[in-house]
Amino acid sequence: MIDSGQGLTAVARNPSDFEDWYKAKRVRDEYGMKELIFSGRIFAVKDQSTILIIDSSPTLYKIRVLDGEKEGKAGWIPIEHARKYPRQ
Repeated sequence: MIDSGQGLTAVARNPSDFEDWYKAKRVRDEYGMKELIFSGRIFAVKDQSTILIIDSSPTLYKIRVLDGEKEGKAGWIPIEHARKYPRQ
């Protein structure tokens, strides 16, 4: 399951899009984050959505969303946002 602890998790189309998202978020670049979302390079998935891990890098998982409104979409999330069980 996906769980960033914030209600929604940003999912990147590819690892370089995730890096751009992380940089924009780190410096609080609201316009940069909006641009990534509106261009489709980042999409949001509700926490607690079921996912399948289909690939990985040292810091990211490539996931496929298995339920909800983003069902079928694939993208990259930080490893720490994938959980076997919901937060307690």
